[in-house]
Amino acid sequence: ATPDLPASQRGIAVFGLIQGSFVKKDYNSVIETYTANATLAPPEDLQGKQLLIVGTAYKNKQLYRQAIEIFLLLEKQHPDAPEAIDAGYQKLLCFYQLNDKDMPLFTERFEERYAPRHPGHEYIQMARLIRADWWFGKADYVKAADAFSGVDVKRVPEKVRASVIYKKGFAESEAGKPNEAISSLTTFLTDYPTDGNVPVALAQRGISHKSTRAFDKALADFAAITRNHGTHPAAEMALYQSGLIKGEMRDTAGMIADLEALVKKFPSSAAAAEAWYRIGRGYFDLQQK
Repeated sequence: ATPDLPASQRGIAVFGLIQGSFVKKDYNSVIETYTANATLAPPEDLQGKQLLIVGTAYKNKQLYRQAIEIFLLLEKQHPDAPEAIDAGYQKLLCFYQLNDKDMPLFTERFEERYAPRHPGHEYIQMARLIRADWWFGKADYVKAADAFSGVDVKRVPEKVRASVIYKKGFAESEAGKPNEAISSLTTFLTDYPTDGNVPVALAQRGISHKSTRAFDKALADFAAITRNHGTHPAAEMALYQSGLIKGEMRDTAGMIADLEALVKKFPSSAAAAEAWYRIGRGYFDLQQK
């Protein structure tokens, strides 16, 4: 309102209004003040901060494309500003919310750009975690396991740590990395014994033990599912896999018991036909003995 003041001073005033509105969570006012004073820029040391605030305001209003434009502007005009890495990471979160098909590529570029200048920064790990979670959601467990391999689970925020360890172990199991899966899933089962994913974690660890031919440990995991989580869908896999293992170990009676329990509890199981065949063959073998 005072046109004879130097532009830099009016720019500082605009920054103050933007910052004050942001603190009050008045994101509409942040955006309106910024757009109404687009020709006024604060001093150089405040320009990155202002753009970060404005971009975050757009993001908090779920206007993700507009937020991305602001964050890109910050990275382009102020690449050496301390706010640049924050803008880059917030931009990743916006792309994630938009379910952008190039999400994995964006996370890789983020790492390439900022890891050399910010080694060990939490955002570098979180970018890898975003990539891992993306591939996990697409059921591409090989790529998910590869991305998870660079995540230090000890540094993952506690509120998502259980989910991260579980997904890491699950992906490793499905990707054919049994030893890594056993380690991750054991950590999950030890640290979060009451988590809702425990039955599936036991099943995946059991499969991993089976692939390393640690049959006793595999059977123990499958037995824990049927004993403690008998109505969970994972019990179907547990009974089936337990029956297969016992058949391989020449425990015919044990195999029959597991597979009969399978077809009784899960009559529409995709493995029902095979189970009935193995049951019949098992009784035949017992009579032959």
